[in-house]
Amino acid sequence: MKRVFFKLSIMIISVLYLTAGCTHMGLSDSDNKHLLIKRVQAAWEAKINKDWGIVYDMSVDAYKKKVKRDDFIRRANINVEEFSIEDIKIIDPGKKAVAHINQKIKQMGFDFTSVHKEEWLWENGNWYLNLMPLTGSIFENRK
Repeated sequence: MKRVFFKLSIMIISVLYLTAGCTHMGLSDSDNKHLLIKRVQAAWEAKINKDWGIVYDMSVDAYKKKVKRDDFIRRANINVEEFSIEDIKIIDPGKKAVAHINQKIKQMGFDFTSVHKEEWLWENGNWYLNLMPLTGSIFENRK
């Protein structure tokens, strides 16, 4: 009896572990892309509103381990005036996407327009902005 219970327990734990690793598969491709678009829009609206805490909260865990929230907010000084999503592609379903954003920023009285490329990664059942390439920049705590 103990042997059957042990085998059954192992099977249940294995199934739970496997399904937890495949949570992204519960979304259809169109739902997954729609969720990503909403996340990208929310991040850029937060940038326009200078709500840098939201941008930080939408970043990948690896970035949050390297950069403290207060440091990120204190050093964020980009004045985003406008944005539009040019293109979003899911490169690796359930893992990685790339967004191209037309942005207009104002710095020192000058307007700049450019296309910004950003990477989004699937973590913990949602899309998160990968700011890791910026690590080592002004946002990182160097103490």
